[in-house]
Amino acid sequence: MITQEMNTYQMASNAHLAEEMLKDYEIGKMSPAQVRQNVAALVAEEKTEVAVALCEAALAIYPNEQDILAVYALVCEIKQDWPTAEQCLVQLIQAQGTESTAPSWLHLVRVLHCQNKWEDAWIAVSFALSKFPSDEMLTHEMHGIQKAIDDLSAELRDQSK
Repeated sequence: MITQEMNTYQMASNAHLAEEMLKDYEIGKMSPAQVRQNVAALVAEEKTEVAVALCEAALAIYPNEQDILAVYALVCEIKQDWPTAEQCLVQLIQAQGTESTAPSWLHLVRVLHCQNKWEDAWIAVSFALSKFPSDEMLTHEMHGIQKAIDDLSAELRDQSK
């Protein structure tokens, strides 16, 4: 019961903090492009917590907006919040559908790489390269992932001796 009360208090405190941080922004009146521009400005001013709060509030209004998902993923990458970055990038790629871009896939692959999700990273980079076979950055990532997998395999073999 105490834990539930603490969680409720923390959620209320976080909501109040987010409200306080965003008091100067009329999110409902901003276009997704304006949100993206404001988030970029906040990051440039090293106000990443406010940028995160702005992204989260904007996603409540524009849940599948590509501009907001992309900039939120970038903010999460800066903060090294890999699980949230991954979630945003997956949503972004789903929102892009058949028009998904090589940079979106590249960021997803790198975020998976940062989490040591080698199998997922390999699947994502393989799929991305099937769509963008001449993309040098994706090819470079594929080689990096293959090297990491090879190194991990060699380490496991050495440990089993």
